[in-house]
Amino acid sequence: MPLWSRLTATWLNCCVNKAGNSLPMEINWNVQSSDRTLIDQIMERAEKLNLVSDRMTREMDITAVHCNGCPLRLADLLAGSDFDFVHDFCGIARNIDRKTGRLRNCFLPRYAAPTELAMELS
Repeated sequence: MPLWSRLTATWLNCCVNKAGNSLPMEINWNVQSSDRTLIDQIMERAEKLNLVSDRMTREMDITAVHCNGCPLRLADLLAGSDFDFVHDFCGIARNIDRKTGRLRNCFLPRYAAPTELAMELS
């Protein structure tokens, strides 16, 4: 399957809710302990890069996106280049819908995990 098809499938899953509409939904905050550790490490890296003015808000942004429709490859994000890290970290902050925990404006993080839809199309 071509890369653009996989990216389109991932984008569709990240930007459109399962019901196909924009009704408000409850945000899922449940992360595994291993993911919580990675999110903490991501926050430490973001602080070292001076990307954080409010740690709790940014940590909630990463958690909400990861748990609500656009799972992230957290270990890869943590290990990624500064350029890619800043792209995803700041892009999530700019494009998150804080009522749903989902991404808006068709933003797709570079470290978005492949989704079920993308896997079906491959």
